[in-house]
Amino acid sequence: MASQTPIRIVIFTKRAEGMSKEEFDNYWRDVHGANFIKMPAAQKYLLKYEQYHEPPALRHETETLFGFKPTGYDGVGVISFASLDDAKALFTDKDFLAWTIPDEAKVFEPKTQLRFVQIGDSEVLFDRSVGNLGK
Repeated sequence: MASQTPIRIVIFTKRAEGMSKEEFDNYWRDVHGANFIKMPAAQKYLLKYEQYHEPPALRHETETLFGFKPTGYDGVGVISFASLDDAKALFTDKDFLAWTIPDEAKVFEPKTQLRFVQIGDSEVLFDRSVGNLGK
């Protein structure tokens, strides 16, 4: 039986060496991201794709303010799927693999990405935007 539990893959990333922040943001959004979401497998299996383009100085200031070790990440990507089966289908698709691995090498610093998986729906305890305190 297929799992219908939502899956999100969160990726903290750094730009490739020698690439300016502006070049990184433009390529990641306008080339990598645009081409990714046009792929047939992405169109079929992806629920949502988000990119967070973060100003390095503000990230450093915020991490320092909260006593976090500065990470130097340039952005965060979030890839959402309706199920684990959909995530597996995308990440085993031969066209996706043939394109994404070489393209990521153009924009992301190798071996510096931090990736983790979030499984299931969130339990909202507070959300000011909808005027309630959760459940």
